[in-house]
Amino acid sequence: MHFNTKYINLGDSEKEIKDKSNYNFNQILSFAIGHEGLIGPKGATGIPGPSGRIGATGNTGDRASEWFRGTTFPSQIPQEFDLWIDDSSPLGDVYERDSSSWLYTGFSLFNSDFFDVYSGIVGPLGLTDKSAIGINPSYTPDQTSLVISDTYFSPSDVNPNNSKLLISTSDQVDTPIFSFVKSNSSLSQYPSFYWKNTGLLSDFLFKSPGKLSIGSLLDLEMSSDDSILGGNLILNGDSFYSTTQGNLNLITDWSGIRLFTDFTINSVLINSLNFGVDTSKLYTKTLTEISYNSGIMGGGTYVLSSTPSGSSTDKYFGGISIDSNSIISRVFDFTGISGGSILYGLPSGSSSSGNHKQVVFGETGGVPPGATSGPYSYHVKRLNNILVSRSTQTFISYSNRNNPSAGFGIPLNNILNISSLSNWNSNMIVATIYSALYPTANPYIWIPSSDQQSLEPVFYSGEGNEYRVYLNDTVLGNKKIKGIVFNYYYSSSIISEVRRVYFDFPSACSYVDLFWAYQGSSGNLNGRIFWKTCDGSGGILEMTNRYAIEANQVPPISSR
Repeated sequence: MHFNTKYINLGDSEKEIKDKSNYNFNQILSFAIGHEGLIGPKGATGIPGPSGRIGATGNTGDRASEWFRGTTFPSQIPQEFDLWIDDSSPLGDVYERDSSSWLYTGFSLFNSDFFDVYSGIVGPLGLTDKSAIGINPSYTPDQTSLVISDTYFSPSDVNPNNSKLLISTSDQVDTPIFSFVKSNSSLSQYPSFYWKNTGLLSDFLFKSPGKLSIGSLLDLEMSSDDSILGGNLILNGDSFYSTTQGNLNLITDWSGIRLFTDFTINSVLINSLNFGVDTSKLYTKTLTEISYNSGIMGGGTYVLSSTPSGSSTDKYFGGISIDSNSIISRVFDFTGISGGSILYGLPSGSSSSGNHKQVVFGETGGVPPGATSGPYSYHVKRLNNILVSRSTQTFISYSNRNNPSAGFGIPLNNILNISSLSNWNSNMIVATIYSALYPTANPYIWIPSSDQQSLEPVFYSGEGNEYRVYLNDTVLGNKKIKGIVFNYYYSSSIISEVRRVYFDFPSACSYVDLFWAYQGSSGNLNGRIFWKTCDGSGGILEMTNRYAIEANQVPPISSR
């Protein structure tokens, strides 16, 4: 028989001490007197003892498996269960590392039960060297879609709209739904789509750290539609990535910018301290009001007012009305490149003010056109004043231009030469005679000409300009234009030369209208000059005979 005792330890409870003491006493009695009795029932579990000391940190475990990709085995030291995609294989074969080598798993990245690789895809320039990954035909591609989700889903509600590609994310706004990044990019931000807010709303947000350009061969439409409240189309110049604010620019190279709304209770609202059109600048200011009123005569009126305290509806009768004070010099003013007005309006005022409610249209090179009565709208053309003096040159008659033996012609003593192309940038030309070399008789005007299809700015292929040339005699005031002279481009089977020709008008006039045609017709490529004097006489003059005229052409009209 064995003699067993239980030790009483520091921290034992009163019950434990009592039980151990009784047990030890029983051991003494049993050892001394009789046989060992039956084992009693198992007692209740005691109170847990105190926690032991924290052990030392163990060794670092093996790293997780890594993926490698390349045409050869990875250069890094591999570990068992690492995976390698073999780029040299057409389907991207997947290998797994065992204790000593890479073993083919039997799987390929581009070959699965769900996807197939389709080769011979036609690309730019008709090349067919590319491939594409598509849904395996056995899964009926037109009835199969791809769903990428943050959670497990049930087949009944995974893709209710039958989208070809569905991305389902958790309810958050911090991480992107979909992003684009270049493989060599080191940027911390990249173009991404986000949810704009959490909850039931599906507001969508696109952020890009760079520029976003949208090109369309035809129309580019952006619409906002809400069948209950109506929709707003908002263009915002605020920054997504900082608190700074930028500019919102609407730029067009074609027919212009149009802002409109189809819903009657909504408006196109441009809310800005400065709204500018930048070539010349047009601004709205607090002293100007543009409003729309329904006039008593039917229809509405758009009112531009310098006193925006309210516009009475009984003053306007449709169209556009300008409501201004009579003390201002101009109601509106548009200026050209030279600084001169091309379109301006004068308010109504007293007869001595010079303001008689005129609207004047025209470019004068900086000099006010000087409207004389009103209300009128008339065109004032740009004026080019040229100081000229007479010279003596030799010319042959226009009627003798095609004569092979025309000779050298006769000297003309009163020639005013304005043929330099720099003089013809204006539609209205004034040839002013000054007294240094005053003509002794009515002078000829020397004008430009050419045998080519273009002589800019006078004419060019398909188009031309109309000119009026005045003679301004500041000495005696009695000289008029006798005719015109120009270079005629003569050609024959023997010779081609430039001949100076003169042409007399039926009667001398103070001005002449001129127009150049780069060709007579589709069958006559010889250019022409159309002329008409102040008394109504007119005609056509040829500039050359170098081009053959096709059969059945109407002969040129010399005068009428």
